[in-house]
Order: sequence, then structure tokens, then C-alpha cells
Amino acid sequence: MMATKLKNLRLAELSLVDEPANKDARVTIFKRAETLDPTAGGPAGDPLSNKETDMTEDAKKVADLQAQITDLTKRYEAADKRATEAETKLADVTKRADKAEADLATVTKAKETVEKDEVIKVGEIEVKKSAVGDATFAVIKAQQAEIVKERDARELVELTKRAETEYASLPGEPVAKAKVLKAMAGLSEEDRTALDVMLKAGQAAMDERMAERGTAAGKPVGSAEEELDKLAGNYAAENKVNKAAAYDAVLKTAEGSKLYSKSLTERPAAH
Repeated sequence: MMATKLKNLRLAELSLVDEPANKDARVTIFKRAETLDPTAGGPAGDPLSNKETDMTEDAKKVADLQAQITDLTKRYEAADKRATEAETKLADVTKRADKAEADLATVTKAKETVEKDEVIKVGEIEVKKSAVGDATFAVIKAQQAEIVKERDARELVELTKRAETEYASLPGEPVAKAKVLKAMAGLSEEDRTALDVMLKAGQAAMDERMAERGTAAGKPVGSAEEELDKLAGNYAAENKVNKAAAYDAVLKTAEGSKLYSKSLTERPAAH
């Protein structure tokens, strides 16, 4: 139970007793002289007149203070509410930022995985290492490498046969010419066509030259051209190569080169 404050009492008599009804009560009594200020508003001889005025002013001050406290309390509660709302919003923003950061990390990791992921094309199907696992991917990769190796070998054999048939008179080994033909496949159609025309023109020129040299009646006896033809024939027989390849090999020797140069000076006289 809350205590009741008694104010503005006028006591007519105050008695002291040996057995009080409220033993815990505490009473403070002030006594002043009864002389009053003649300018005070109370009636002459009234000892409580000025005190009542002071008490009224104190009550007003207390009321003002209470009003200020109430206002400050409301402001504090409003500020506290705003602070709580701000903390809630901050927590929400932080949560969203954390989620965004986590999502970004997931996307970045997925991107790195895709970029680092090995891919092998088997026919029209792309096989990813991340999809089949390291062991399976290694097996597929080895099998694919073997398939490519066998395919390249078959292709080289076919191109070598083509080189021996279509470009037999051109200098160079058949395998070397086959590799040139394979490289031509990677050129643009325009460049490939131009190179093919040059090779065929060279083949035709060499065929014509070989036809001239292959006619014994057309070679003066003891001429450099006849000697060169004999060297090529012997080389072809010994090394089991065609005549065009033999000429190419002989022309690279010092003797063959000398005879070829000499034959060029003899040809006008032979005709």
C-alpha cells in the first residue's frame, strides 16, 4: 500500500502518547514565530498565510516538473522506439547483405568450377569431368586420345597414297607431302584452292621434265643430261623408289647438282 502525503493541514492540538497506534510513523515538526510580514496577503495574526502561499508555489513547480518529466519520458519512449526500429532495419539489411554475399560466393565458385572443368567431345556429345568424376573422365580421355591417334594414322596413310599418285614427281618424301596435304585441310577454301593449283602446276612441269629425260633417243650420248639420268636410274634401283624421288635425291648431291647445271647449258645445243 502506498503512503498518503498529507498537505496543508492546520493542527489545533498535538498530543504525545506512550503507546502510539503507528509505531513506525516518523513525524517532523517545525515551529516558527507567529510574527507575520505585514505585506503578506493573509489576515493579520494568521500564522499559516505565508506558508500556504509558499506551498502553492511549490506545488506549481512540482506540477511543472512533472509535466516536463512526462514530456521527456514521451520523447525518450519515441526515441527508443525509433532506435528499436532502426536496429530492426539494420538487422534486416545485414541479413540481406550476408545472404547476397553467400549467393555471390556460390555463383563465383560455380563459375570457377565451370571455367576449370575439362570437357571432351565424344562424337556430338560433350563429356564434362565434373559430371562423370576424375577416374571415369581419365578413362574416356585416354580412349579418345587413342581414337584420335588411330584416325590420324589412317588419314596419313590415305594422304600418303594420294601424294604418291597425284604428286609423285614433286620433290620430297611421300610422307612429307602427305603432311602438307593434311595441313592444307586447315586453310581457308580460297588459300587451299590456290595452293592446290600451284602443286598441280608443279607436278605437270615435273612430269614434262621427266618425260624429256626418260627418252633415251633425246639425250645426246655422253651429255650431262644422260649422266644425270643414269645416276637417277641407279639410285631408284638401289633404294627402291620411283624415278621422281630418285631425281630429287640425286639433285641434292654435289655431282647431281653439277650435272644438272651443265645440262641446262647443253639443252639448246641438243635441240
